[in-house]
This record gives sequence, C-alpha cells and structure tokens, in this order.
Amino acid sequence: MIAEPVILEIGEKKLAGIRILTTLSANKTFELWNRFMPRLKEVEQKIEGALYSVRKYPANFGTDTFTFDTEFEEWAAIEVVTHDRIPPGVEKLSISAGKYAVFNYVGLASDFPPTAQYIYMSWIPGSQFRLDDREHFAVMGKKYLPNSPSSEEEIWVPVK
Repeated sequence: MIAEPVILEIGEKKLAGIRILTTLSANKTFELWNRFMPRLKEVEQKIEGALYSVRKYPANFGTDTFTFDTEFEEWAAIEVVTHDRIPPGVEKLSISAGKYAVFNYVGLASDFPPTAQYIYMSWIPGSQFRLDDREHFAVMGKKYLPNSPSSEEEIWVPVK
C-alpha cells in the first residue's frame, strides 16, 4: 500500500520538453522518452537532478469521465532556469503554482496502475481535497531506476 501523501504548495516551475497526444490504451510513453532523451543535452540552463513526466488532462478531468481512450497531453521534460534559450524542436512548459498531494511510489512503472487507482478512486474521494484543473506530474530523481522494483519517484497530484 502506498503511504499517505505530503501536501505541498509550490510556485510555478519552468520546464523544457517534448509532448505527444496519447491515451492510456495507446500508451506512447516509451516512444516519447526515446525521442526526448537524445535532445536533453541540447537544453541549456537545465536544473539537474530530476526528469519530469507531465500529463495535461482535459478540462474538468475526473474519474467519472476519464476512460482508457480519453486523449491527454503527455510530456517528457526537465526543469530549466529560464525559457529564454530553448532549442528548436523542444517546447516550453510551465507547471502551475498551487497545492499538490505528493505520493512516493516505489516499484516498476508497469505496476503503477493499482497505485493510480488508489489515489484517484480511494484517497481523493476519502480526503478533504478535490482534484484541481492543473498539471499532474511525476518527478524522477536520483532514486529513479528504470526497470527496477526498487525504483522511486514522486507522484504530484493537483488538489484544492
């Protein structure tokens, strides 16, 4: 079972990355990261230490309307100091300031669906919070180990 989240208030974060439109059923995450990682060295003024996987869901995203075929924007990105010098083919993205429930996830990415189900179907409805209409994201820092069951990442869910 995943531990209870920490509730944090953050300021805006500036990111640089690439995006695709996808669905859960047509999962293109692997393709997205394969396109982004070779471009990472071109991004100037990056803040080293973590990569960001960002999802921008349709307005009024909710578990009652979201399906495996609902289209959303998915980003592979890194935080930057400024958006002033983003290379061609890499786009600017800002994560909105606000309150987030931050969950620490340990395990394989392929084993994440039950954790997502817990967050969106149990924790949020049972908490004092509601989903906010902002970016959802994962932060993959030094403890992120692709294809390892001991991999760790932070799951940031916008709440109000």
